[in-house]
Amino acid sequence: MARIWGPRETPRREASPPLWQLFCTEWLLLSRQDSARWWRALDAATWSRPTALRGIVVCRAALGPAQGSMRHFVRENLSPHALVNALEDLIQEGLLPPGMARAIEEAVLRKTHMSGLWL
Repeated sequence: MARIWGPRETPRREASPPLWQLFCTEWLLLSRQDSARWWRALDAATWSRPTALRGIVVCRAALGPAQGSMRHFVRENLSPHALVNALEDLIQEGLLPPGMARAIEEAVLRKTHMSGLWL
């Protein structure tokens, strides 16, 4: 039977993995607050692209640092295209204000080559 969460029983959201924090603050140069807010939106999302993005980050974080190249992970799973699509879905789902999502998209695009790949 599905559980319905009452106002006092809302599920606790998990903090963003250090991998996400590092990617957002060191690579995209987002503030910790913007990084955390983006993660909270991903955590609350029900649409497929944001949910898939969150899932792949959580899975990779669970593997730890010894499991493969971080560069390969970012290139293949956190591509500019995937991030912008997820941000657009978060706007449509009402989880991120358009202004904030656009600012994050700009940060992504500043690190994107004209070919659409990371610099």
